[in-house]
Parts: sequence; C-alpha cells; structure tokens
Amino acid sequence: MATLKLQMHQNQAAERSKAVALALAELGQMQHQSHIDLLKTFMPEVFFQTDYNGLRLLLLLDSFIKKSALIQNNVRAEFRVGDDIKMVLSEESDVTIDQFAFGTALMELVKGIELESRFIRSALEGANDDEYLSLAQVFPELAAREAALDVVLARIQGDGLDPRLDLGDLRAAMNHIARVAGGQLRSNHPADPEQCLRDSNTSIGCSVDTLNVELRRLQATFRNSTGEGSVNPAFGDVLG
Repeated sequence: MATLKLQMHQNQAAERSKAVALALAELGQMQHQSHIDLLKTFMPEVFFQTDYNGLRLLLLLDSFIKKSALIQNNVRAEFRVGDDIKMVLSEESDVTIDQFAFGTALMELVKGIELESRFIRSALEGANDDEYLSLAQVFPELAAREAALDVVLARIQGDGLDPRLDLGDLRAAMNHIARVAGGQLRSNHPADPEQCLRDSNTSIGCSVDTLNVELRRLQATFRNSTGEGSVNPAFGDVLG
C-alpha cells in the first residue's frame, strides 16, 4: 500500500512538473508577442527617446504574476495548503506538519509577490510621464529578484519541493517588491476598495495559516518534551 501511494505521489509530481514546463514555455511565447504588441500600440512615442526599461518592467511584472500563480498551484497540490488544517494534519494524512508549515510559508510569500506585482503593474499603466520614468528605473533591481522564483520552479520540475529549501531569497524578493509598491506610489494610485478588501483577506488568510501551523509545531514540541505529553492550556483556545 505504501509503495502504491509513493508511486501515485511520484506520478502526480511528474505531471505537475510537465504542467509547469508547458506553462513556462507558453509564458515565454506570450511575453515575446506581448513585447511586440506593446511596442506597436501601448508605448507613447516619447518612450523610445527616454527609457526602454518601462516596457521591460511591464513584462517582468507579468512574469512575476504568472510564475507566482504556478508555484501556488503546486503548493496547493503538494501540501494541501488551503484545506482544513485538522484534516491535513490528521493521522490519515500523508502530509507532515513540517511539509505543511513549509507550504504555508511559501504560499504567503508567493501570494504577496503576486498581489504587489499586480498593483505595481496597474499603477504603471495609469502613471503620468514622471511616475512612469521613475518606476522604469527600478527595473534592473527587480529583474534580479526573478531568480528567487526560478529556483522554486526548478525544484518543482526536478526533485520536487522540500521543507529544507531556503526561502530567504524569496522573502527578500517579496519585501523588495512590496517596498516599490508602497509609499508614494500607493498614495497616488489607491486600489479599488473591493479589490483591496479581497487582497487583504487573502494576505491575512495566508498569514493566519502560517501562524496556526507554527503554533501546532510548538504544541508538538511541547508534547515531546514532557513525560506526560499533556497540552499546555494556553494552546486550548487557539488549537481546539
């Protein structure tokens, strides 16, 4: 039975890897076409006399959004992030608490990258000339952050995601993108209230999942460190 489960798991991982490879190939093709279309119809004439990086930033943000969504789909499938935590971590589940903790942390980061990238892209499309040129200047530094997403996608296509994967570069990328999206840019381009509420609920949901699973890991550590294996009453209201 265990061998059959392992084989099914490996087959599912292989299918997800193929899906990622196909989606990345489609993304590359789409971006080449978008590049041509934007040159023809979107950019003002002054753009060609000033800064080419604005167009490249638009394409980079599209890439951030697409790659983040790909990772999220795989995290949901691999670690059941988004499912009821009690079911995911039940004795019958094949997902360990370390895997689920890793999945929730990864989901929080890539969802943050997706949401912030969507905001910057929207702001860029509605920016005046000065704002546009100012945003264009951040392209080189943001372009260097794409590698953090590529590392995760390479793992999905290779040996699969593993809790031992260091998320430091991805966290730095998310923080960097959030800094670009914050401050004056967010003041000048307030998001639609309903969309803002949806995005906030999504972000809060990811954070709550991460906190919840870390509390459960702490509970497990406490149980393993006591002879009786009892539960500290402080966990009662939170963990049920």
